[in-house]
Amino acid sequence: MDAVDLASKPYTAVDRARADVAIGELARARDRLASYLASPTDVDPQVQVELGRICLQMGDPEAAGRYWLTADASGPEVEAAVDRYVSAHTNIAHALKRLPWWTLPEGEVPPVVVARLQRLQAPKLTPRPPAPPSVQGVPANAPAKGVVAEVVDYTWPFVATVVAVAVLIGLYEAIRFFVLRAL
Repeated sequence: MDAVDLASKPYTAVDRARADVAIGELARARDRLASYLASPTDVDPQVQVELGRICLQMGDPEAAGRYWLTADASGPEVEAAVDRYVSAHTNIAHALKRLPWWTLPEGEVPPVVVARLQRLQAPKLTPRPPAPPSVQGVPANAPAKGVVAEVVDYTWPFVATVVAVAVLIGLYEAIRFFVLRAL
């Protein structure tokens, strides 16, 4: 693979990953592209194809199959890796559920993917709708919390512990008082 000159033009995640591969940093390239696919809104089919190639170079055909399952890639090594990924899961439906980027509208599914899913006897060719965007793991449709609610969420276990300790100390002192008085 040719080295990519990153200084001469704007570059994409794939260009940066190819530069990492050119210097032998396969793990960095894989992590860079995998983080790109972590967001369902930043899907790029080229990223899936490149990730599959990198995983195969790293000697992980199951991971390559995960990325190639819904990618517009073909060839004997692609199909072998996809079969290996699917066989590692309960079934094709389970394997598809584990792909957060599988959000293409029904008419935009590449013919290679349609044929692959039919070959694997996928129950439905209808992809999932895109997930709503979230901020730090909170769904977009979640009700907004105020500052007081945030503080209460994090402080009530501490306050409950302090109150429980105070009650135990009070009981100890009360028992001690009555026992010493009786003597």
